[in-house]
Amino acid sequence: MGTGDYVNRAEEIGEEPVGAVWCFDLATMDVLWKAPTGRTVLGAVAVGRGRCYAASRDGILYQFDTGSGRLLAKFDAHASLIASPALGEKTVYVISEAGTLYGLFRDGMPLAYDTDLLADNPAAIDEAPGKFVPERADGRFLVRVIPTMVAMLRSARTTKRMGKTVADRFEREVLPAWLHWIDAERERDLGTLAERELLELLERRVGHTLHEFGPESLLPGLFEGMAFASLGRRLEQLMGDEGISLAHTLTRALDGDTTFEQDVGLYEIARGEAGLEEFVARFGHRCQEEMELAQPRWREDGDFLVQTVERLSRSDGNDPRAIHAVNARKRDEAEAALPATLAKWGGACFLEAVREDLQQAQKLLPYRESGKSYLMMGYELIRRVLEELAKRWLLGRDIYFLHKGELIHFKQREQDLRNAIEERKRRWQAFRRLDVEPVIDSQRLDRLGLAPEAEDATEFSGTAVAGGRASGTARVAFDPCQTGDLGTQYVLVCPSTDPGWTPLFIDAAALVVERGGVLSHGAIVARDFGIPAVVLPNATRLIADGCQVRVDGDSARVYLLESGRPQ
Repeated sequence: MGTGDYVNRAEEIGEEPVGAVWCFDLATMDVLWKAPTGRTVLGAVAVGRGRCYAASRDGILYQFDTGSGRLLAKFDAHASLIASPALGEKTVYVISEAGTLYGLFRDGMPLAYDTDLLADNPAAIDEAPGKFVPERADGRFLVRVIPTMVAMLRSARTTKRMGKTVADRFEREVLPAWLHWIDAERERDLGTLAERELLELLERRVGHTLHEFGPESLLPGLFEGMAFASLGRRLEQLMGDEGISLAHTLTRALDGDTTFEQDVGLYEIARGEAGLEEFVARFGHRCQEEMELAQPRWREDGDFLVQTVERLSRSDGNDPRAIHAVNARKRDEAEAALPATLAKWGGACFLEAVREDLQQAQKLLPYRESGKSYLMMGYELIRRVLEELAKRWLLGRDIYFLHKGELIHFKQREQDLRNAIEERKRRWQAFRRLDVEPVIDSQRLDRLGLAPEAEDATEFSGTAVAGGRASGTARVAFDPCQTGDLGTQYVLVCPSTDPGWTPLFIDAAALVVERGGVLSHGAIVARDFGIPAVVLPNATRLIADGCQVRVDGDSARVYLLESGRPQ
């Protein structure tokens, strides 16, 4: 009997080309069972303890029984999965396009997330579940505790070894091949290709970008996250809030941050020290909301860059190079004082471990931004094919309301698909008006889509992601292209940030965002600029534009210094 660990591509047996896992008998190659999935299965399946795990492009992780092919469970990542699942001793791991590594506990592991804690602090999803749920423990749980702990220790040692080589491997093996492919693909003339050739090229570019390079681009940042989390936990246990602040200081103003280099480039253009053409040649594959394929890249539409340069040229604000130098000096001073600091708090014995985590975090942290920048080069190539198809089919931006699998049938089903586009656009507009909490809990479904209840307060507690304290005029913004002249020394209040927002950091005194964690884009750039940052859910509703605000990035508090509630 086959166990489900021998799976051919469905194309090779001449039946359904996508959307199924097949199980064969190894001896006879008879089909034992076929289990359908919503979309194409990514790479290999993972098999263990009578279970088969398959990840599909619609963002679903499927769990099948290997004996019968019966569907046992599904997990929705709400973003495309970009790699095959991997099994641990008691967990299965998948990586999503949104940059999240999910660790899902398997049968018999009685741990879960505390939904009340997640509701108050969505960033807790970044940590492993810690709530003990006795009813989830099966009869063999106690028998497996010691072997599981041994396996976890072994896995931790393996992870530490991998973390020491992941950056070198990325730079030596992965990145050169990727950049060579990017350069070659950029030279391709899409106008000479037939529609069938364009669709085949789209498939290849999606596969190479999302399913081959995508996971590789995330690995250095993944290991950096582990090192930073270890560093932060150790310092927090030893020093409390001061330990969190120290961890932020020790990892600020690092060299090699692509997004910071991007901001320096815009500043130099505004000062007449560089040209826009050179900037676009290096960063033209990026844009605001760059994970959204429908967004034009800066190479296509440079209006935002022109507006940003004009605003910076009128400003007498800060030189980001000087800011970086000051914060790099503070980082070096804090690192030099580390032995004395730990000794003061009675933690001199932790010096070697702290330094090891710190070196790992400092080495890998820039890959959080540079890895995404490299990935966006592939996104730009995917978008170019879609734009060529949209031009031929007279669809414009409407092409982004089609599913990829529908593109190949567009000519045969054109009218039906155009009708589907209009319906999807109406639904999209309706969904955009809904308020959705960062964490959806089945016990709170009655609140789904409703605006959060207003808080009558002048002091709010959030999550600290960059240390320091600062005050200024709140500038509430939802689109970096429509902010106008914000002045200087303002507190930027926005839903979240990406590279399109970071030029606004140059003159900012502090940052308050509604979503993100200590390793999110906004947090990293805030630390680079040496400004405090706090994640505060619903901040754009709680803080009025123009009011005076104090942000404490050490205690994770935001204070309204005057009547600052939106009317």
